[in-house]
Amino acid sequence: MSESDEIKVTTTKRYCETLEGELQKPAFVEKAKENTFFKHLMKEYLLSDVAPLLGEVQRRVLEGAYSANIARQLAWVIETNQPKVRAYKLAKGAAGRVVEGAPPALLGPKPEYVDIDVNIELGVRVAVSRSFLEDSPPGILERMSYDAGMAVAEAELTEFEAHIDAITESTLAGGAAQSPGTGTKFVFTDYLKLLKVVDAGNYYKVGSRMVCVMNPESLYDALLADALWIDSRYRTSVELNLPGAVAQDIFGVTFFRSNIIDSGDVWLLNADYGIGMALRRDLTIDPFEDSRQTGFDVTERFGFKTLVSKAIAKMTGA
Repeated sequence: MSESDEIKVTTTKRYCETLEGELQKPAFVEKAKENTFFKHLMKEYLLSDVAPLLGEVQRRVLEGAYSANIARQLAWVIETNQPKVRAYKLAKGAAGRVVEGAPPALLGPKPEYVDIDVNIELGVRVAVSRSFLEDSPPGILERMSYDAGMAVAEAELTEFEAHIDAITESTLAGGAAQSPGTGTKFVFTDYLKLLKVVDAGNYYKVGSRMVCVMNPESLYDALLADALWIDSRYRTSVELNLPGAVAQDIFGVTFFRSNIIDSGDVWLLNADYGIGMALRRDLTIDPFEDSRQTGFDVTERFGFKTLVSKAIAKMTGA
């Protein structure tokens, strides 16, 4: 198994472990047993128990979410079972010589904390008529499950983009949004400009998840054809196997692209220090039934908060 496959398997396994308790609740299973959507699929798959079917639908949802789950590559994800998380905010420490008989110097000033409210709930409903259900092969319904997961993941990135775009630009790395130095096209030297202002604040750290995300327009207009960019890559999107990933360069920065990012904007950030994401409920399926339709809902609950804005750099007009 390659390293990229291990990343995907580990991520999916973690999601399943998070949701395992919900799937095992007796009331949840009984609800699924009486749901026309799941009863139809049980018949199609020749299953006598709904539990394996719930797991299969859940797997399809998570696969779809993984394919578009860029927001979680751009933030520090903190799993919680509380409506609020008190997250540690980096305080730079300084070590020094130890004097005999005295304790070492403190790591730094009193640690700062940021409260992250779990105040966002996203969801989508997969609803079909009984006629549609009767006429559709299982493959169609599986694709709908996949697309539902993808839709929630894209909505999650929209929430992330709105949050990061609302950060006051004067508090970002470099004290302002940067401008491209070679006109209106984003090239490798512009990327280095973003990396420089993040590094100046000591937030370009070895071992941290350094990421750069942009609209495809900024990516395809000039960057991909820049010889400096071509020479800097050492892992491709296929090797990385991360949603939205383009490549990883010699500095250890992973590049992502998405149409949800505003055209002309490029963000470079330390994903372990810039934005905190408190995740209370990961993607969960919930069967529903009414007099005309049947299917299931996919929901999740989380919140975002800026931890250290100096760990984030922005370029506009690229």
